[in-house]
Amino acid sequence: MEGSYIKKMFSEEDYPFSRIDELIERLGQDVADGYVLARRDRERRYLFVIAERLYCGALVEAGTRLPTSVKEFFQWYKEAERADVSLYTADKKLLLCFLVMLSRTPSEGFSTDKVALEDMVKRIEQGEEDVIMSLLAEGRLSFVIFIKGKPVSLFLPEDVGTEGSPLERLLLYVESLGRPLSVEVYRDIKVRPAEDSILLNDSGLTSYYKDREDEGMEGAWVDVLEEGAVRGSFPVGEGLTIGRETTNAIVLEEAGVSREHATIEKKGDRYMIKDLDSANGTYFKGIRIETKELFDGDEIKIRRYTLRFHMPEKKEDPEEAGSSTSQSPSGTDVLELEPALEVKESKAYSRAYLEFEDGSTHRLGSITTIGKDEEADIRVEGILVARRHAVIIKGRDVYKIIRKGGLSSLKINGEKLAEKVLQDGDTIEVGGLRMTFRMEPEGGE
Repeated sequence: MEGSYIKKMFSEEDYPFSRIDELIERLGQDVADGYVLARRDRERRYLFVIAERLYCGALVEAGTRLPTSVKEFFQWYKEAERADVSLYTADKKLLLCFLVMLSRTPSEGFSTDKVALEDMVKRIEQGEEDVIMSLLAEGRLSFVIFIKGKPVSLFLPEDVGTEGSPLERLLLYVESLGRPLSVEVYRDIKVRPAEDSILLNDSGLTSYYKDREDEGMEGAWVDVLEEGAVRGSFPVGEGLTIGRETTNAIVLEEAGVSREHATIEKKGDRYMIKDLDSANGTYFKGIRIETKELFDGDEIKIRRYTLRFHMPEKKEDPEEAGSSTSQSPSGTDVLELEPALEVKESKAYSRAYLEFEDGSTHRLGSITTIGKDEEADIRVEGILVARRHAVIIKGRDVYKIIRKGGLSSLKINGEKLAEKVLQDGDTIEVGGLRMTFRMEPEGGE
C-alpha cells in the first residue's frame, strides 16, 4: 500500500538495538504520523507514532494481532538484540484503520462470493453508521472509512483513479479484482493510546529502553555517542571529567581531544559543563562554548563524539498525582475520525428514478441492484439473467450503470454496453424488462 498513503523513510536489515537512540532520533526528525516495523523470525512488532507521540505498540505473529504498551516494544527489541527495521510515514486516517483492526474484533466478516458487497454497503448507509471496512484479496489489504453511512476515505493497494465518488471507486475496484475477497466490518472505531504513551521529545522517553537502575544512575547521566551509536553511559554524580587521558571519567580516544578537555559539575540543582581551555574546543549547536548550563537532551560535541545529557526524572508529588496529565495530554487520548471527514453531499440529482412501461417508478438510492436475486431492488426474471445482473451507482455528480454478469446483455438505448454514465431519457433493457432513466430538475417536486 506504499504510495500516497504510506512512504518508507528508512530500512535496514539486522539493525542492532544498540543503535536505538539513532532510531528514536530519526522518528523525531522524520515522522509526525507513522510507524516503526521491526521483524525478527516470524514475529512482527509495530511502534505507532501519532502527532509526534509514541502512541502504542502492536504484536503480529501467526494469526495473533494485539496492541501492546510502548515499553513492551523496546523490551522485546532489547531481548531480540537485532531486527529488520523499517520506518514509515503514513496517513493518520490509515493509522486509525490499522489500530482498529489490531485492537478490535470485527462485528461482521464475510466473503464476497457468498455475500454481495453492495448489500453490506446499503445496510451501512441505511443505519447511518460510522464504520471501518477492511478488504483482503490475495494478501493485499485495503480499507474503507464510512461516515454516517457514506464511504468517504479509501485506502486501496492499486491505483483505481480519482474520478468518481468513493462509492464508485470502491465498487469498481472490487469488480476489477474478478475474484472473491474477504471483508471485515468494524463498528467500534475509536482507539485509545497505551497507558505509557509518551511524546517523542519527552525527557522520560529514554527510561523506556534504558535500565537506569541496573546501571546505577539515579541522577543525571551522559550518553557518549560515536557515529550515531551509544558507546557508553556515565552517571554525573557530583561531577565528572572528560578527556583523552585514561584518568578521566569519560575517556575519548582521539588525538584531537585534549588530555583534560572538559568537566561537568553539579551546582545545587543545576549541571554545568566547562571547557578546560582545550585546543579543539567544546561545541553546542555548532557554537564553541566555555561554560554552559545543561538541560535534558542537550548534545555537546567534542570532535567526533557527541555527549547527550539526561536530567534525573522529577518525582511526582503524591498530592498532585491524581491531577497529572503528563502521560496523556488533552486531545490525544482518543484517536477517532476528525471533524474534517464530513460527508460531502453528492451534486448528482437526488430525485433520479427509473420509469417502467406500465407507468410505475422506482427512486434510485446510492446503490440500486437489478437482477433475479430475491434481494435485488429491481427484480428481473429470465434464465439468462444473473442474480446480480447490473448495478446503478450514485456518483459524485452522476449515476452510472455497470453490468455485473449474466448471459443476457445490458442494453442502453438499444446498444450493448458494459457500463455507462446515464443521461435523462436513457432507456435500459435487462432481460425482458425495459425502463427509462429520469432526473427531475433541481427544485422539482
